[in-house]
Amino acid sequence: MIKKIIKNIKNIILLLGINILILVFIIYVLSILFFKSLDNYTNHNVYIKIPNLLELTFDDAIKKLKNMGLRYHIYENDIYKTNITNTNDYIIVDFFPKNVEYIKPDRIIYIYIKKIKK
Repeated sequence: MIKKIIKNIKNIILLLGINILILVFIIYVLSILFFKSLDNYTNHNVYIKIPNLLELTFDDAIKKLKNMGLRYHIYENDIYKTNITNTNDYIIVDFFPKNVEYIKPDRIIYIYIKKIKK
């Protein structure tokens, strides 16, 4: 009777140990897959050099940013603008980020524009 109980306990411990090893292996494989896919998701080691936009016309700057795959937000007198008419009447006076040489693709460049006095 006691031998049967001891044998059952040994079998239970053996099965428990095998299940724990399988669980550790599955967690290991899933963590490797997660971190490898994270590199692809965050575009690891993929950078674009920020162009110098100062004193470009608005149209030229937007063409340059679109060709590079960057997004932009436009500000005139610190007010966010969505519609700009007569785009050739504006020049870029500042942009951000500018001190950083490289950024990730599809990031936003904040452009500050000023109307050209004619």
